[in-house]
Amino acid sequence: MGFWNSLKNGGLGKSGGLKGLGEELFERGAKVSKTVYENKKYMVTGPPKMIFDLESQRKVKKLCITPSYGSLVYCQLGPVEHTGIYIGDRRIVDLGGNGQIRISTLKSFTSHISTLDEDIWFPINRSNQTSIGIASSAERAYQMAINNSKRDYNILLDNCHQFSSGCISGDFENADNFLWTVKHTFEKSSGKDIEWVKWNWKNNF
Repeated sequence: MGFWNSLKNGGLGKSGGLKGLGEELFERGAKVSKTVYENKKYMVTGPPKMIFDLESQRKVKKLCITPSYGSLVYCQLGPVEHTGIYIGDRRIVDLGGNGQIRISTLKSFTSHISTLDEDIWFPINRSNQTSIGIASSAERAYQMAINNSKRDYNILLDNCHQFSSGCISGDFENADNFLWTVKHTFEKSSGKDIEWVKWNWKNNF
């Protein structure tokens, strides 16, 4: 018997009628979700349709983890990445394009005319799935921000990645001008085996 005929004749689910319809949809959605999850693919359910990356979103949603005090965080601003140091209370210290070291909200950190994805990435310990922060990084970043410090900003030679790396290592004249280099510095300084996960912060609060 087809789906609509079953609905018409009250044969859906255990209860029949509208309640049975809800049971039927839930059961079907659960089967699809379970199958896709076990195959490590993207999950699509509907309506409405929701698509998300199981490998990163599963960790954030299940463990309810957020960046730690002193976490290196980054987002995508158009074709380039932007990094900063998380100092708690939904605040990030970063280097702006005008050379100003500032305390940004999550919204201002991810906002740009070219922004398409406002998610923020942060590090977790691969072994126990807890977020990782380096307290001294946050302390350096915060002190520079409240002292109204500035740098001679250059998108290639003195950018946000170099600033973030300086907060981590204490050497602000480092050569970490790319995301992968500052991520390497953070991992080395933390001494942990790191996995980077996506934080959909708008939907987590």
